[in-house]
Amino acid sequence: MIRPDSGSIQALAQDYSMIPVCREIYADAITPITLLRKLAGISKRYFLLESVEGGEKWGRYSFLGFDPVMRVYGKEQTVTIEQDGAIKRLHTKQPYDLLREIQQTHQAPRIPGLPPFTGGFVGYWAYAMLGYAEPKLAIKRGFYNDFDLMLFDKVIAYDHLKQKIYIVVNMKTDRVLENYGKAMAELEAQPRGIYGGALGYVDFTGNMDTCIAIRMAAKKDNQVYVQAGSGIVADSIPEKEYEESENKALAVINAICHAKEVDDF
Repeated sequence: MIRPDSGSIQALAQDYSMIPVCREIYADAITPITLLRKLAGISKRYFLLESVEGGEKWGRYSFLGFDPVMRVYGKEQTVTIEQDGAIKRLHTKQPYDLLREIQQTHQAPRIPGLPPFTGGFVGYWAYAMLGYAEPKLAIKRGFYNDFDLMLFDKVIAYDHLKQKIYIVVNMKTDRVLENYGKAMAELEAQPRGIYGGALGYVDFTGNMDTCIAIRMAAKKDNQVYVQAGSGIVADSIPEKEYEESENKALAVINAICHAKEVDDF
Protein backbone atom coordinates (compact mmCIF):
# COMPACT_ATOMS: atom_id res chain seq x y z
CA MET A 1 0.00 0.00 0.00
CA ILE A 2 1.30 3.45 -0.97
CA ARG A 3 -0.01 6.62 0.65
CA PRO A 4 -1.00 9.40 0.56
CA ASP A 5 -2.78 9.30 -2.80
CA SER A 6 -2.29 11.86 -5.57
CA GLY A 7 -5.42 13.81 -4.58
CA SER A 8 -4.22 14.28 -1.00
CA ILE A 9 -0.75 15.25 -2.20
CA GLN A 10 -2.07 17.95 -4.52
CA ALA A 11 -4.03 19.44 -1.61
CA LEU A 12 -1.06 19.29 0.80
CA ALA A 13 1.29 20.77 -1.80
CA GLN A 14 -0.36 24.16 -1.29
CA ASP A 15 1.13 24.47 2.20
CA TYR A 16 4.29 22.34 2.27
CA SER A 17 7.55 22.15 0.34
CA MET A 18 7.93 18.40 0.86
CA ILE A 19 5.53 15.50 1.34
CA PRO A 20 6.43 12.01 2.61
CA VAL A 21 5.20 9.22 0.33
CA CYS A 22 5.16 5.85 2.07
CA ARG A 23 5.03 2.23 0.99
CA GLU A 24 4.06 -0.33 3.62
CA ILE A 25 5.23 -3.96 3.49
CA TYR A 26 5.35 -6.87 5.94
CA ALA A 27 8.69 -7.45 7.64
CA ASP A 28 8.55 -11.28 7.55
CA ALA A 29 12.09 -12.48 8.36
CA ILE A 30 13.74 -9.10 7.77
CA THR A 31 15.33 -7.37 10.78
CA PRO A 32 16.72 -3.84 11.22
CA ILE A 33 20.24 -5.29 11.16
CA THR A 34 19.47 -7.04 7.87
CA LEU A 35 18.33 -3.72 6.44
CA LEU A 36 21.41 -1.94 7.80
CA ARG A 37 23.71 -4.39 6.05
CA LYS A 38 21.88 -3.84 2.77
CA LEU A 39 22.17 -0.06 3.14
CA ALA A 40 25.89 -0.38 3.87
CA GLY A 41 26.24 -2.08 0.51
CA ILE A 42 24.65 0.75 -1.48
CA SER A 43 25.63 3.90 0.41
CA LYS A 44 28.61 5.25 2.35
CA ARG A 45 26.39 7.38 4.56
CA TYR A 46 23.59 5.70 6.45
CA PHE A 47 22.19 5.41 9.97
CA LEU A 48 20.28 3.16 12.34
CA LEU A 49 18.43 4.62 15.33
CA GLU A 50 17.18 2.20 17.96
CA SER A 51 15.23 3.09 21.09
CA VAL A 52 14.61 1.50 24.46
CA GLU A 53 11.74 2.35 26.81
CA GLY A 54 12.24 2.14 30.55
CA GLY A 55 15.75 0.80 30.15
CA GLU A 56 14.59 -2.73 29.38
CA LYS A 57 11.86 -2.74 26.73
CA TRP A 58 12.61 -2.16 23.05
CA GLY A 59 10.88 0.86 21.55
CA ARG A 60 8.27 0.39 18.86
CA TYR A 61 10.29 1.78 15.94
CA SER A 62 13.75 1.41 14.49
CA PHE A 63 14.69 4.08 11.96
CA LEU A 64 17.16 3.74 9.11
CA GLY A 65 18.23 6.10 6.34
CA PHE A 66 20.75 6.37 3.52
CA ASP A 67 22.09 8.77 0.87
CA PRO A 68 21.59 12.10 2.69
CA VAL A 69 20.92 15.10 0.47
CA MET A 70 22.96 17.41 2.70
CA ARG A 71 25.49 17.43 5.51
CA VAL A 72 25.77 20.40 7.87
CA TYR A 73 28.41 20.61 10.58
CA GLY A 74 29.98 23.37 12.59
CA LYS A 75 32.73 24.25 15.01
CA GLU A 76 33.72 27.52 16.68
CA GLN A 77 31.30 29.73 14.72
CA THR A 78 32.13 28.19 11.30
CA VAL A 79 29.39 26.16 9.65
CA THR A 80 30.12 23.91 6.66
CA ILE A 81 27.38 22.80 4.26
CA GLU A 82 27.99 19.92 1.86
CA GLN A 83 25.38 19.52 -0.88
CA ASP A 84 25.37 18.24 -4.47
CA GLY A 85 29.15 17.88 -4.46
CA ALA A 86 29.72 21.51 -3.40
CA ILE A 87 31.10 22.76 -0.09
CA LYS A 88 30.12 26.11 1.41
CA ARG A 89 31.45 27.64 4.65
CA LEU A 90 29.66 30.32 6.63
CA HIS A 91 30.65 32.32 9.71
CA THR A 92 27.88 32.71 12.28
CA LYS A 93 27.48 33.17 15.98
CA GLN A 94 24.02 31.58 15.82
CA PRO A 95 24.19 28.21 14.03
CA TYR A 96 20.74 27.35 15.38
CA ASP A 97 19.28 30.12 13.20
CA LEU A 98 21.02 28.69 10.15
CA LEU A 99 19.65 25.23 10.88
CA ARG A 100 16.16 26.70 11.27
CA GLU A 101 16.49 28.38 7.87
CA ILE A 102 17.36 25.06 6.25
CA GLN A 103 14.53 23.35 8.12
CA GLN A 104 12.04 25.92 6.84
CA THR A 105 12.88 25.00 3.24
CA HIS A 106 12.10 21.36 4.01
CA GLN A 107 8.69 21.55 5.68
CA ALA A 108 6.48 18.46 5.50
CA PRO A 109 3.08 17.57 6.99
CA ARG A 110 2.36 14.86 9.52
CA ILE A 111 0.41 12.15 7.72
CA PRO A 112 -1.97 10.08 9.92
CA GLY A 113 -0.86 6.46 10.14
CA LEU A 114 2.76 7.13 9.23
CA PRO A 115 5.64 6.65 11.72
CA PRO A 116 6.67 9.63 13.89
CA PHE A 117 9.89 10.20 11.88
CA THR A 118 9.66 10.32 8.08
CA GLY A 119 12.72 12.36 7.18
CA GLY A 120 14.91 15.23 8.33
CA PHE A 121 18.17 15.89 10.16
CA VAL A 122 19.97 13.01 11.88
CA GLY A 123 23.19 13.47 13.84
CA TYR A 124 24.48 14.96 17.08
CA TRP A 125 24.81 18.23 18.98
CA ALA A 126 27.85 18.30 21.25
CA TYR A 127 27.98 19.80 24.74
CA ALA A 128 29.82 22.78 23.24
CA MET A 129 26.56 23.94 21.65
CA LEU A 130 25.69 25.46 25.03
CA GLY A 131 28.31 28.08 24.30
CA TYR A 132 26.20 29.63 21.55
CA ALA A 133 23.26 30.12 23.92
CA GLU A 134 25.45 31.12 26.89
CA PRO A 135 28.59 32.83 25.50
CA LYS A 136 29.92 33.55 29.00
CA LEU A 137 30.42 29.85 29.69
CA ALA A 138 34.03 28.72 29.37
CA ILE A 139 33.46 25.44 27.50
CA LYS A 140 36.44 23.36 26.49
CA ARG A 141 36.19 21.96 22.98
CA GLY A 142 37.71 18.67 21.94
CA PHE A 143 38.34 17.46 18.40
CA TYR A 144 34.63 16.79 17.74
CA ASN A 145 32.49 19.24 15.78
CA ASP A 146 30.03 21.29 17.80
CA PHE A 147 27.31 19.60 15.76
CA ASP A 148 27.24 17.26 12.79
CA LEU A 149 23.95 16.57 10.99
CA MET A 150 22.89 14.91 7.76
CA LEU A 151 19.59 15.59 6.02
CA PHE A 152 17.81 12.42 4.92
CA ASP A 153 14.85 12.46 2.54
CA LYS A 154 14.68 8.65 2.34
CA VAL A 155 13.82 6.81 5.56
CA ILE A 156 12.92 3.25 6.50
CA ALA A 157 10.85 2.79 9.67
CA TYR A 158 10.69 -0.71 11.16
CA ASP A 159 7.55 -1.19 13.25
CA HIS A 160 8.29 -3.90 15.83
CA LEU A 161 4.69 -3.92 17.07
CA LYS A 162 2.99 -4.55 13.73
CA GLN A 163 5.99 -6.29 12.15
CA LYS A 164 5.81 -3.93 9.20
CA ILE A 165 8.30 -1.85 7.29
CA TYR A 166 7.50 1.68 6.13
CA ILE A 167 9.63 2.88 3.22
CA VAL A 168 9.40 6.67 2.95
CA VAL A 169 10.52 8.93 0.10
CA ASN A 170 10.00 12.67 0.53
CA MET A 171 8.95 14.38 -2.69
CA LYS A 172 9.27 18.07 -3.48
CA THR A 173 6.06 19.91 -4.24
CA ASP A 174 7.32 22.26 -6.96
CA ARG A 175 6.20 19.85 -9.72
CA VAL A 176 3.61 17.83 -7.86
CA LEU A 177 2.47 15.11 -10.26
CA GLU A 178 5.91 14.67 -11.84
CA ASN A 179 7.61 14.31 -8.46
CA TYR A 180 4.84 12.04 -7.21
CA GLY A 181 5.55 9.74 -10.14
CA LYS A 182 9.27 9.75 -9.29
CA ALA A 183 8.51 8.96 -5.65
CA MET A 184 6.26 6.06 -6.67
CA ALA A 185 9.02 4.72 -8.90
CA GLU A 186 11.52 4.84 -6.01
CA LEU A 187 9.11 3.02 -3.71
CA GLU A 188 8.41 0.17 -6.11
CA ALA A 189 10.98 -2.51 -5.43
CA GLN A 190 10.75 -4.12 -8.87
CA PRO A 191 9.85 -2.88 -12.37
CA ARG A 192 6.21 -3.57 -13.18
CA GLY A 193 6.92 -5.38 -16.43
CA ILE A 194 3.63 -6.59 -17.92
CA TYR A 195 1.74 -5.83 -14.71
CA GLY A 196 -0.25 -2.61 -15.02
CA GLY A 197 -0.25 -2.93 -18.80
CA ALA A 198 -2.81 -4.80 -20.89
CA LEU A 199 -3.43 -8.22 -22.43
CA GLY A 200 -5.64 -8.90 -25.41
CA TYR A 201 -5.83 -9.00 -29.17
CA VAL A 202 -5.93 -6.88 -32.28
CA ASP A 203 -7.50 -8.89 -35.12
CA PHE A 204 -7.11 -8.75 -38.90
CA THR A 205 -10.24 -6.61 -39.25
CA GLY A 206 -8.92 -3.90 -36.94
CA ASN A 207 -10.92 -4.89 -33.85
CA MET A 208 -9.15 -4.64 -30.52
CA ASP A 209 -10.10 -6.10 -27.13
CA THR A 210 -7.86 -5.93 -24.05
CA CYS A 211 -8.03 -6.13 -20.27
CA ILE A 212 -5.78 -4.61 -17.65
CA ALA A 213 -3.00 -6.89 -16.36
CA ILE A 214 -3.84 -6.43 -12.70
CA ARG A 215 -3.29 -10.03 -11.52
CA MET A 216 -0.18 -11.55 -13.10
CA ALA A 217 2.04 -14.62 -12.89
CA ALA A 218 5.09 -14.62 -15.16
CA LYS A 219 7.71 -17.37 -15.31
CA LYS A 220 11.33 -16.54 -16.13
CA ASP A 221 14.54 -18.47 -15.44
CA ASN A 222 12.62 -21.16 -13.55
CA GLN A 223 11.08 -18.65 -11.17
CA VAL A 224 7.48 -17.44 -11.03
CA TYR A 225 6.80 -13.77 -10.28
CA VAL A 226 3.33 -12.91 -8.96
CA GLN A 227 1.94 -9.37 -9.06
CA ALA A 228 -1.50 -8.17 -8.04
CA GLY A 229 -3.29 -4.90 -7.42
CA SER A 230 -6.70 -3.35 -6.99
CA GLY A 231 -8.75 -0.59 -8.55
CA ILE A 232 -8.63 2.66 -6.59
CA VAL A 233 -11.74 4.87 -6.66
CA ALA A 234 -12.84 7.98 -4.77
CA ASP A 235 -14.27 6.12 -1.77
CA SER A 236 -11.61 3.40 -1.56
CA ILE A 237 -10.36 2.38 1.88
CA PRO A 238 -6.57 1.85 1.61
CA GLU A 239 -6.46 -1.04 4.10
CA LYS A 240 -9.25 -2.89 2.26
CA GLU A 241 -7.61 -2.35 -1.13
CA TYR A 242 -4.32 -3.67 0.24
CA GLU A 243 -6.09 -6.74 1.66
CA GLU A 244 -7.78 -7.30 -1.69
CA SER A 245 -4.43 -7.17 -3.48
CA GLU A 246 -2.95 -9.72 -1.07
CA ASN A 247 -5.91 -12.07 -1.60
CA LYS A 248 -5.60 -11.76 -5.37
CA ALA A 249 -1.92 -12.62 -5.24
CA LEU A 250 -2.55 -15.52 -2.85
CA ALA A 251 -5.14 -16.97 -5.21
CA VAL A 252 -2.56 -17.01 -8.01
CA ILE A 253 0.08 -18.56 -5.76
CA ASN A 254 -2.35 -21.29 -4.62
CA ALA A 255 -3.27 -22.03 -8.23
CA ILE A 256 0.39 -22.45 -9.14
CA CYS A 257 1.01 -24.69 -6.13
CA HIS A 258 -1.94 -26.91 -7.03
CA ALA A 259 -0.73 -27.07 -10.62
CA LYS A 260 2.72 -28.11 -9.32
CA GLU A 261 4.41 -25.54 -11.52
CA VAL A 262 6.80 -24.62 -8.73
CA ASP A 263 7.88 -26.42 -5.59
CA ASP A 264 8.79 -23.59 -3.25
CA PHE A 265 8.06 -19.93 -2.68
